Amino acid sequence: MIIESRADVLQLTGKLHKDEWPTIRTAARLLLREHPAGVIIDCNGLTDVSKDGAATFLNAIEDIAQQHTRIVVVGIPERAREVCRGVPGVRSQMPVAETLQEARESLHVLDRVARSKAREAPATQGAVLVPLMSGIALEYGAELGSRIAASSRALVRLVYLLEVARHLPLSAPLAAQEKEALASLNAAVGLAARYKANTSSAIERVRDPVEWLVKRLHDGDIGTVVIGAQQMPAPGEARDKFHGFVDALIQRAPCEVVVGRGIDPGATVSHETPD
Repeated sequence: MIIESRADVLQLTGKLHKDEWPTIRTAARLLLREHPAGVIIDCNGLTDVSKDGAATFLNAIEDIAQQHTRIVVVGIPERAREVCRGVPGVRSQMPVAETLQEARESLHVLDRVARSKAREAPATQGAVLVPLMSGIALEYGAELGSRIAASSRALVRLVYLLEVARHLPLSAPLAAQEKEALASLNAAVGLAARYKANTSSAIERVRDPVEWLVKRLHDGDIGTVVIGAQQMPAPGEARDKFHGFVDALIQRAPCEVVVGRGIDPGATVSHETPD
């Protein structure tokens, strides 16, 4: 087995027949000093992987998670994937990208948000939390939450809840969804900036948005959760998802829940008068 470190990538070449993580760990931690977004392991050079060798990935995932960062495996041969699928823990936790570019984009999207989060003001009691989600345009909540927070100068926490399917590892690269998350978060930050709000922004990878939110709200530093609705709600599935999300929070949130409807200033409002 040959292990090489190239820029932001650890490249494995040869046969992986035993747990090599103790050997790889030192190189990985050196790489993280220069590239804190996470570790990319390039497996294109692997010629064979045994079940004992697959333990390398499981130990890598657990070790990197303790460093509060991420790991992405790239180019693992199909035969090696089959072996990994048969090893408990590896098949359910190993985040796999098809290309180095996909892996880098996934790590760097969340790294930009993490750097923003690191610059936020210290947490305060009574913060306003604004959730954002795929399929539901909730960005208006950032504007509404900023107006609510203005009188008390409370921190506005903008959190995009990126849903990860249960059959995928929670840290799996999701290029399209991650780009959508960043775009939505940037739009929300822009809306909050109009009110000069003290904001923080984050992307949280979750299985169930409501369950994550309810658990987060029980931490006690959130005074209000704000959900912004569009003037004209989306039809069908998105509408049902929105109403289900709102109903669940109203019933289960341990804090104040505010739901507001945004108005499009360019929209024409018709008024009907009785005959």
